Amino acid sequence: MGALCVYEAKILLKSNDYWIFDKRLLWTTSLEFAWLIVCCLGLWGWNLSGWKIISCLIFLVNYLVACAYTWLIFRGTDFTDPNFAKDFRIPRWYLEYYFSFGAIYSVVNLALFY
Repeated sequence: MGALCVYEAKILLKSNDYWIFDKRLLWTTSLEFAWLIVCCLGLWGWNLSGWKIISCLIFLVNYLVACAYTWLIFRGTDFTDPNFAKDFRIPRWYLEYYFSFGAIYSVVNLALFY
């Protein structure tokens, strides 16, 4: 899942930080949401222990922070404006954070579970 976060951030970084409407982003976002559901099930419905719980919690917290930040940067935006996609930029620091999170999350999970 971390590799998917890296891929998504890389797509947006290549767009010079502009928000783009891309089918790949729809897929990555959908898969991340599905992983969020898996993490929630793991935390509250399955008998996970140790690092598996921590891994689920880290992804859950990151997802919630990302949702809150996305809400903040999109607050008051007029999505019907035809210039929206041309004018709206995602802060580069956030995309770099998201790229870094994905890379670290991938490496840590690979080291812990394989």
